[in-house]
Amino acid sequence: RSMISVFQQIVRQIEEKGTDTLVSFDKTYYGISNEIRPEVLGSINTAENNLSEPFAIRVLKVLFMVKYYKEFVATRQNIGVLLIDAIHIDLAAHKDKVNKALDLLERQSYIQRNGDVYEFLTDIEKDIETEIKNTEISEADVNKELKELFFDGILKTYRIRFKENKQDYDFCPKLDGLVVGRDKDLAIEIYTPNYAGIANIDTLKSQSMGLSSIRFVCDADSKFIDDLRLYLKIGTYHRINQTKRNTTQISNILYQKVSDNNERKRSLINRAKELLGSSKVFLNGEEKDLNFKDGYDYVVEAFQLLIKYKYPNILMIGAYEYSEDTVKRIVRGVNIPQLFNTDDITVTEPEQEILGYIQRRKRSSDRTSIYDLLKYFTANTFGWYNNAVFSLLAMLFNKGKIEVKQGENVLDKNEFLNAMLNTAEHPRTYIDQEAVYSTQQINQLKTIFSDLFNQNTQFSDPKDIAHDFKEKLNALLDDVNSLIYQQSEFPFLINLKPFQEVLADLAKKNYKVYLENLDDYENRLLDNKEDHYDPIKAFMNGQQKEVYRSIMKVLSGQTANFNYLDGKDFNILNQLKGEKTPYRGAVLKEANDAKERILRNLQELQKTEREKTINAYQKAKASLLKNEYILQLEEESQAQLLQPIERGIKNAEQERYISNLRNSLAILDDVEISIINMAIEMLSPKQNEDENSLKAAEPVPHYIRKDNIKIDFAKSELKDENDVQEYIEALKNKLLEEIKNNRRIKL
Repeated sequence: RSMISVFQQIVRQIEEKGTDTLVSFDKTYYGISNEIRPEVLGSINTAENNLSEPFAIRVLKVLFMVKYYKEFVATRQNIGVLLIDAIHIDLAAHKDKVNKALDLLERQSYIQRNGDVYEFLTDIEKDIETEIKNTEISEADVNKELKELFFDGILKTYRIRFKENKQDYDFCPKLDGLVVGRDKDLAIEIYTPNYAGIANIDTLKSQSMGLSSIRFVCDADSKFIDDLRLYLKIGTYHRINQTKRNTTQISNILYQKVSDNNERKRSLINRAKELLGSSKVFLNGEEKDLNFKDGYDYVVEAFQLLIKYKYPNILMIGAYEYSEDTVKRIVRGVNIPQLFNTDDITVTEPEQEILGYIQRRKRSSDRTSIYDLLKYFTANTFGWYNNAVFSLLAMLFNKGKIEVKQGENVLDKNEFLNAMLNTAEHPRTYIDQEAVYSTQQINQLKTIFSDLFNQNTQFSDPKDIAHDFKEKLNALLDDVNSLIYQQSEFPFLINLKPFQEVLADLAKKNYKVYLENLDDYENRLLDNKEDHYDPIKAFMNGQQKEVYRSIMKVLSGQTANFNYLDGKDFNILNQLKGEKTPYRGAVLKEANDAKERILRNLQELQKTEREKTINAYQKAKASLLKNEYILQLEEESQAQLLQPIERGIKNAEQERYISNLRNSLAILDDVEISIINMAIEMLSPKQNEDENSLKAAEPVPHYIRKDNIKIDFAKSELKDENDVQEYIEALKNKLLEEIKNNRRIKL
C-alpha cells in the first residue's frame, strides 16, 4: 500500500504528544499489518497474547520488519536506535530496556541470536529453534569443543619455544581443571566461563601455588558459553534431521541454520582469543601482569615465566643453542669459542652438576646411564634439553673426567658419540667418574709403552696415555697379522703366533687394564717382541728376506738338475727350509753359500752339456750337407730337411735342464737317418699309374742305425775266442743281409 497513508496513520498516533517526540520504527508496523501474511501475523499476535512486556513486543516487531533486509545489521545498538521515540530519552535506561527485551525474546524462542546479531523467527523457525534448544548435548562435547577452541584453535601446538635458549618445551594441556592431553613436566591450565567456580578468583589464584603450571582464568562470559552450546546443539540437530524427508521450506531453514552456525564458530574463535588475551594469569599463587592482548602471544609470554620458575637452573648452560652438530664438534676436539670454558682442566658449573649427580648415585650404589642423566637434567630444576646434556658430557669426556661403558667395554670417543645419538643405546650406556691413578702406575705404562713401541707417548694424562697405548697396540697387531699372512712363503713366521695372541687379547681390553693390570701381560709382550718380532721384523725389512726367497726359488726351480750335482749343498738348502729360526745365527749365510756353489756348478755343467749338444748338432749338419743324396737337392729343399737340426741347435742354446740336453743328443742319430731317408724319398721317381708304361723301378736305399740291428745269437755272453768268432760271423751275416735288402747302415 502507499507509504503516505502509513505515514499519515503514524502522525495521527503521535499528534497529541509533545514536540520532543520522535517516530520509532516499530510504529510502522501498524500501517502495514494488514498486508502481512497470516502465518507471520499470527506469530506476532501470539507474542502479544503471551508476553506481558509491551516493550518486548515493540522489539519483536522491529526485528520482523528488518528480517529480510540483509543490509541492516540487527545488533543491540542498531535495534535500540530504531526504537528511540523522544529527543530527550535516557539512553542508558533505553539500552537496558532493549537488552532485557532481547534476552526475554531469545529465551522464549521468538528470536535467535548469532553472535551479536538478532533475527526474528517465523512460527516454523520458532519451532525449529525450540527443538534446537531442547536438543541434548553432553558436557564432554562442550569440553571437547572448548579444547579445540583454546588449545587446537589458538595455540595449535603442545610445545612452546623458550626464547632465551631457542628450545621447544612440551606442556600438558588442562581445561577447567581436567587433563585433556598427555601428562608433561609443565602444564598450561585454562579456566573458561564454563567452569562452575570461575568467579572464585582468589581460590583459583591460591590453588596455583606450588604447581608446575601457568593458569589462565577467563572472564565469566555466560553468553560465550551459551553461544558455544547453541553451536553444538545446531550441529547435533542438523546431523539428526538432515536424513529426514523435510519440506523445501524446512530444508532451506536448516541450510541457513548451518550457514549461520559456521559464522557462529568463527565468532567463537575470535571471542576465545579475546577471552584468553584478557584473562588473569596466575603462577605459584601470584598474578602476573602481561602486556600482550593476542591470545597466542599472551600464552607464549606467560610460558616464559613458567619455564624460569620451574627450571631456575636453566640459564646455567647459557644461551648458546646446542645442536647435534655441536656435540659432534666437541667430541672431535673442534674448539667452539661461543661456549663457556672448554679448556682441558677447569670443570664448569653445569659440568660439576653432572659429576655431582653421578657421585650421589654412586654413593647409593646406583649406576648412572645416559637415560638417567637425561631424565634428571631435562626435568627437576634444570630443564636442559638433550643436546645440551650431550655437549656437557662430551666436554667432560674430553677433559678425562668421566668414562663411558657398555657392559665391561669402555667406549672410545666415536663409540660414545654413537651411543649418545642413538636413543636405543641410552639405557645400556653408563657414565662413571674417571679413576685416579698413581704415579707408579702411570710410569709403568710409559715404560712398557717405550719398550714395546720403541717410542715415547706424547701424552701426560693417564687416560690419554692408555688410549694412545691401545691405538699403538692395534697398529702393532695389524703389522704382526700382515707378517703371519706371509707364512706360506716364510714358514718360520709361525713363531709370531704367541705374540699375535697376546696382542689380540690385550687389544680387546679397556684402557683401565693398561693402567691397573699390565703386569699380567708385560713379560709375554716384551719377551715375544725381543725373541721373535724384532729379529723377524729386521729379517723381513732387510736383505735377508730376499736371500731366503732366492734360496727357496732355487729349491723349487732346479729340482730336475739336482741329480747331476753333488747332493751335499742341496741338503744344506733343504735344512734351511725346515729351519724354525733362520733369522738367528749363521744358518742363512751357510745356506746362501751353498746356493752360490750350486748355481756355479750348475752353470758350468749346463754350459758343458749345452756346448756338447750344440757341437754334435753342428757336426751332424756338416755331415748331412756332404751327403750324396742331400747334395742332389735344391737349396730350399735342403734347408727344409735340415730344420730339425736347426731347431735342435736353437733349443740347446736356451735349454736349462741337463736331462733335456742329453735327451736331445741321444736322438741326434735318429734325426740324421730320418733326414737322409727323406732326401732319398724326395729323389726317388714317382711310379706311373699307367700299366702300359709301367717300368721296373730301381731299388731305393734306406738308412738305418747300427744300434737298431738285432743279431740272432744264442749266447748271452762271450767267453772265449770261439765265442768272439761266432759273434763276429753272426754280425757279419746280419750286416750283409741288411745290405742285400738295400739298407745302408749309419755308423
